[in-house]
Amino acid sequence: MAPALMIPLLTATGLAGFWLFYKSVDFFDHI
Repeated sequence: MAPALMIPLLTATGLAGFWLFYKSVDFFDHI
């Protein structure tokens, strides 16, 4: 894949992973 396509893909993946991690921490914090 072209590097120009990899950058936004990695950025989106990183943001999605961070969001899921934040949501899971927030969820377990309320149990």
